[in-house]
Amino acid sequence: MEEIINLRQCFQIIKKNISLIIIITCITMFTSAGLSFFVIDPVYEANTTLIVNKVKEVNTQDITNDDVLANQKLALTYGEIIKSRTVLDKVIKNLNIDTDVKKLSNDIRVTTLTDTQIINVSVREDNPKLANNIANEIASVFTSELSRIMKTNNVEIIDKSTIPDKPVKPNKIMNTMIGAIIGLILGLIVTFVREYIDTKVKSSKDVEEKLNLQIIGNIPNENNLDSKNMKSILDENYKNIRTNIEFSNVDKNIKSIVITSSQKNEGKTTIVSSLGSSFAQLDKKILIIDCDFRNPSIHKVFDISNKQGIADVLLNKVNLKDCVHEISSENLNVLTCGSIPSNPSELLSSHKMQKLLEELKNEYDYIFIDSPPIGRVTDAGVISNYVDSTIIVIAENEVNIDDVKVAKKKLQQVNANILGSIFNKSSLYKSECYYGYYYENE
Repeated sequence: MEEIINLRQCFQIIKKNISLIIIITCITMFTSAGLSFFVIDPVYEANTTLIVNKVKEVNTQDITNDDVLANQKLALTYGEIIKSRTVLDKVIKNLNIDTDVKKLSNDIRVTTLTDTQIINVSVREDNPKLANNIANEIASVFTSELSRIMKTNNVEIIDKSTIPDKPVKPNKIMNTMIGAIIGLILGLIVTFVREYIDTKVKSSKDVEEKLNLQIIGNIPNENNLDSKNMKSILDENYKNIRTNIEFSNVDKNIKSIVITSSQKNEGKTTIVSSLGSSFAQLDKKILIIDCDFRNPSIHKVFDISNKQGIADVLLNKVNLKDCVHEISSENLNVLTCGSIPSNPSELLSSHKMQKLLEELKNEYDYIFIDSPPIGRVTDAGVISNYVDSTIIVIAENEVNIDDVKVAKKKLQQVNANILGSIFNKSSLYKSECYYGYYYENE
């Protein structure tokens, strides 16, 4: 990836995709369990143990190390003879089983215990009785064939096979656990691959580094906040944004601000309303104007009439005084959209709109304008051409980086003064949201 993902970001990515990870893990786990319990045939293992003695009926006190070493070498040789065609052909014939030498050889495992003269013959079959019969028959045929081939009878059966009562395969519990682990790993891989190829704006770092936009505020996702403290936390974040805007206004006379976004549903209307309310608390006279003629919503936020508004004023249908709504105090006022015009772009770019805005700037300390998403229509670009400043709202994980680049380019083409961006619906930890983004970056 272009940037290093820190541990906190990893946890956020996992948390965001936890449902996908759980689904993939469950699918592989239950698939593995289903195959183990209901599909894969059980395999049973029968074992016969033999011992090699170089000389029969010898006094144990006369056995030397050379005898032991010779017997160990013979055990290795006998292991190959056990799986020979001669022995296995007779086993198949004697038991009258429907198989061939190659298949039977694959079902047999012959091992010699390290530094011993002991040979273990294991037979695996899906029929426990058949496995038992083959294991014992191999031992019987081998001992008789050994006498004929090597003219000796120095092998004895220590333990005869018994019918196994439990299968050795599949290990149902182990397979289920392995399936779950594989699913978890696969889920994590899918999650981080999706994160890598996802071009959405994921963090404030993306805004600053990939979009080269200054962040003047960070609004947390309400789903990350405790409902008891939500209002105070959001108020604190809006106060931080208010402070940053005022700080930017020290050497500039910024009074009219357009707030737009690259796509719809990024939360610009809520931010316009909350920001206007926050400034009104400073005993400043504030006007909020709804210039989103495509989808007017400010009147819904403040629960006021939208029967007449700025569109009607521009069309000379009503007086401005009759359209301005006073909200809770004389400091906060709202001018709704009013009648939706058929030619919004022409109306917003009209000389009368520019003249009206200049007149309003003489009456209000700040004017916040809610405009349509600039990535969808040109209205925001039209207004941004003659207002003092423009703020772009960017919602985390809801808009592609390229879409914001296009929006920024459109604003730059009309020489808009881009004050910065507000990063909305941020998935910051609660503790960071309490204190605000800018305290973290001081």
